Amino acid sequence: MTKNYRLEKNLPVNNSKIDMAKGKVYIGTSGWIYPHWGNGVFYPSGLKQGEWFSYYCQHFD
Repeated sequence: MTKNYRLEKNLPVNNSKIDMAKGKVYIGTSGWIYPHWGNGVFYPSGLKQGEWFSYYCQHFD
């Protein structure tokens, strides 16, 4: 296999034949109970921690 490099950054060129437009991307996190996500950072202020998972599921796949 021959590696091609971009001259400006010396990074490998992606020669993949995969058509990314046909794929699906699922976004999520490794968890949902992070205290620093409360108080409006991700979860609305006043949302009880017991309701966080339901709220999380509405926003991530």
